[in-house]
Amino acid sequence: MSKPLHDLLSNALNAIAAHRELIHAVYSKGRYIKNGSKTDRDAYVLHQNRILVSDGRDTYRLSSFMTKLFDEVTQIQRLFELLGDNAGAQINRISQLLDEYSSAFFAGRIEDADHVSAQFHDACADLSDTFSSGISKLLNQAETNFAVVSSIEAKSRQNAHYLRQAGRFSDALESLDRFGIEQQLGAGYCDFEPLAISYRSLISERKAEWHTEIARLLHFFETYLYRLRAIAPDVKRFRQFANFLQQNSGYELPDLEETHHHPLWMMRDAGIRPIAYSDLRDGTTHEYLREIASQLPSPAEITVRERVPGRIERSVNKPTETLKLQPHHVALSRFAKDASLSLTPLSALSWKRQHFPDIGVPDEIWLLLVIHSKNSHRAEFSKLQYHRIERRGVSRISRNLFVRDVMVHGS
Repeated sequence: MSKPLHDLLSNALNAIAAHRELIHAVYSKGRYIKNGSKTDRDAYVLHQNRILVSDGRDTYRLSSFMTKLFDEVTQIQRLFELLGDNAGAQINRISQLLDEYSSAFFAGRIEDADHVSAQFHDACADLSDTFSSGISKLLNQAETNFAVVSSIEAKSRQNAHYLRQAGRFSDALESLDRFGIEQQLGAGYCDFEPLAISYRSLISERKAEWHTEIARLLHFFETYLYRLRAIAPDVKRFRQFANFLQQNSGYELPDLEETHHHPLWMMRDAGIRPIAYSDLRDGTTHEYLREIASQLPSPAEITVRERVPGRIERSVNKPTETLKLQPHHVALSRFAKDASLSLTPLSALSWKRQHFPDIGVPDEIWLLLVIHSKNSHRAEFSKLQYHRIERRGVSRISRNLFVRDVMVHGS
């Protein structure tokens, strides 16, 4: 690193450390206005180091890159924030760096090729951060149902905005395939191994996860926007009625029974169909009820067999039912017995492949059955200890939990 660059970086870091309270105040208030105090000198030092930028006469604001950094740290959600707009330009930069690397490699400029390789890694890291942070913010917006705004019109506009942002992420992923970067890295006409390692670890291995999350986001935003459009007329009527009540505080609803012309909404109810019931206390209806009762069919007589104490009676005609255990029930019982006698924790997956390879149950279902047996009240399972061999998804935004095996042993 050259001396001037080192001095500039040291001065900027020292200015941030020395004036961190002023930076915090400007970030919280949005701007700083000169007031003739000693703080004006501190603001001038920060302005020289490009941490504060001019925002009119005698006014400073925090630079955009510093504001974005603090927004990422504090997880502040900006209204109509641009998330996927930079993805297309970053992909174009990756393709250009790939071409520049091949040109430097064939020309024999090894130092230039190494320098381009380092920039290629940084470009891949920037694109990966753009996708990860952007998808994370979109997921947060989806989970909170856009809590930044309150009116239905603002929610609809904000939903349409984030739907466009998710669409830009989807278009950027499709452009990665159109550029054919992976095909170029694996072509073999150039030593692309340093670039391929960076591209695979930062982008290729995460593309499937990004595709899944973006497809889920697109479905949510489209469904949510349709629901907003469906309830918009009713919300508008309620708001109009609320405004009318605010402007006419003494308004009272009229008595609809006294009006000559009933509103149409009163004619939509089908009403209640009356059902008549006989009054047994009215003696004049007894003859009529007796005539109805004489026409009713007689109930079937049910013979109740008297049971003799101390004797078990079985029906001769009742067929005998034989309960047959399923193969996986037998396998679970034998596995519990072997695990209780084993001196070391027993692998559920290895035991199944060794003793019951043709049980007809996939390995994933078998592991689920073993985990479920932990809650069983049967004696062979109640004394076992379970330990799951599991891992999380490779992405920091992944919520999947993968169970690879279950180790079981006796207590």
